[in-house]
Amino acid sequence: MDHSKTALNPKTSRMLMAGNPNCGKSTLFNRLTGLRQKTGNYHGVTVEKAEGLLSHGEQSLKVLDLPGAFSLGGNSEDKQITSRVLINHQEGDKILFVMDASLAERSLQFLLQILELNVPVLVAVTMKDVLEKKGYVWNWILSQENSESYFNT
Repeated sequence: MDHSKTALNPKTSRMLMAGNPNCGKSTLFNRLTGLRQKTGNYHGVTVEKAEGLLSHGEQSLKVLDLPGAFSLGGNSEDKQITSRVLINHQEGDKILFVMDASLAERSLQFLLQILELNVPVLVAVTMKDVLEKKGYVWNWILSQENSESYFNT
């Protein structure tokens, strides 16, 4: 299925933001939607999904900021919310996987589980500057058939 030609309709299309806790999902959500979702550098900041609208010209897309998780499993209520929304995705959904560049290894298992859902995935890489300040170079290419691209934030 060619996901690149899918029209954006806020009634049927959603962008589901997923990633590990403290990777920058809510900060990016706020930038995309103009909202002020609570952010912080501690576990459990986002404990329920938040919704906003991303608009560009005449097109808009519903954006869901999901609680941080390390996998599609989990016992806590916030992790179950994330798993339930991702596993029971709707037709037209897209996933924006937010990955902390300085902790990329920790994100890979969750990303691989998400790729198996057969939903278009875009990977946003955050905190690349932190990695570079430590003397590392970000040089990673995702080559999965159902993955479309990645970008740095």
